[in-house]
Amino acid sequence: MGHFAVATTRPLDAAALAAPAPGGPRVRGAGCTPIIVAFPRGPLPNVEHAVEAALAAHGATRLTDVRILYRIWYIPFLGGRVCYVAEGDAS
Repeated sequence: MGHFAVATTRPLDAAALAAPAPGGPRVRGAGCTPIIVAFPRGPLPNVEHAVEAALAAHGATRLTDVRILYRIWYIPFLGGRVCYVAEGDAS
């Protein structure tokens, strides 16, 4: 879906964003929703949940060099799963 320099769900001031980010481990987070027949069960996935899951995986405050992906797995008339996936360097 996209490639971003920085992504976060945490409040940061401009000075923190301007500071060079230390290279952290590559982390991944996903925000998913199951699909039954053709209808989502629960709230629709969003990018915020995916970024938050990636940040929580390492206790980071921001992701750098971020890729946002949209993935869907579906068997017609049965169900599946739809997800936003965020992966980036934790810092």
